[in-house]
Amino acid sequence: MFRTAKSLPTALAALAVIGLASVATAQPSLVQDQTTCSAVTGSGYTPQQQVDACTRLIQSGRMGQNDMAMAYYNRGRAWVDAGDNARAVTDYTQAITLRPVYPIAFYNRGTAYNHLQRYDDAVRDFTQAIAQRSGYANAYVNRGNAHAFSGRHAEAIADYNEAIRLNPSIHHAWNNRGIVHRRMGNTAQANADQAEARRLSAAQ
Repeated sequence: MFRTAKSLPTALAALAVIGLASVATAQPSLVQDQTTCSAVTGSGYTPQQQVDACTRLIQSGRMGQNDMAMAYYNRGRAWVDAGDNARAVTDYTQAITLRPVYPIAFYNRGTAYNHLQRYDDAVRDFTQAIAQRSGYANAYVNRGNAHAFSGRHAEAIADYNEAIRLNPSIHHAWNNRGIVHRRMGNTAQANADQAEARRLSAAQ
């Protein structure tokens, strides 16, 4: 099974807090909605609670364009947690429309496209994320996944190679490169890659 590289939850939390800070003094209910909307997965809120909180923020009329983009982005994450990648794509698209330089939104929309088996759209989004954020190793992993799902093995290997060059500790890149090598009949390389993936995973 191909494994998806994920951004660090702490980074998401930091972005969310910063993005919505400008409305923190508006009124108590908005403060709670900001907290709920921007919470990372596993923080004690259900995806539906987060969707509802983000929706109230979006409809509040109290946010600037950048904060609105953050609210759409966070609601997109909540939709992913709820298993609704199609709605996530819609919200990530709204976020990107409001804030065109938004590499993590392109990254997450690309991941949602992968889940929806829209692999060409995923490749475009990961490419945009890479263009906007230098050294985005996880984006190379997931673009490699999109290529692999489409049968473009050489392109997938190239992306996994670059991810490993940028960050040799990403075990997903080693594992997924091993899968593609195995599909290509490169058994020895596949075994070596997946052994390294297991070693890295055990060490984390």
